[in-house]
Amino acid sequence: MSKTITTLILCVLTCVITSSAFAAPKAFQASVAPGIALHDRNQKIEGLTLSLWGENPQTSFALGIVNGTAGNSGGLSLGFINYGDKYKGVQLGFLNADKDLHGAQLGFLNIAKGKKTGFQFGLINVITTNKKWFSNFPNEIAPFMIFINWRLEK
Repeated sequence: MSKTITTLILCVLTCVITSSAFAAPKAFQASVAPGIALHDRNQKIEGLTLSLWGENPQTSFALGIVNGTAGNSGGLSLGFINYGDKYKGVQLGFLNADKDLHGAQLGFLNIAKGKKTGFQFGLINVITTNKKWFSNFPNEIAPFMIFINWRLEK
């Protein structure tokens, strides 16, 4: 009997401890900085993010001064600085930077490092995986270009 109770208690404790790891996405996030926010920086946000500086995995409309996304994220980021790991959507800001963009960046300085499809519109546009100027046109333009640049995934 005590072995059954011990097993039951261990199962309940395991469920309680791991339930936070499988928490459902939240619809709203407000943050002053990644450590000063309604939700932890690892919490997935699906909805609206308002922040001075926010950084979450998200599928949302992000409005802030600095919008950071972690992991697979997407939506529309509207801020002075937008950055991310794997972003699918539109980044609109003064500086936009992403490791693996799949979408569009509109801003003064746009930087994309990944091999996905991406369009950039701004004064300075950098796609580091574009190797040579116009060598693979129309699939890509250049590693650096003014006004417009793109890479179309093969």
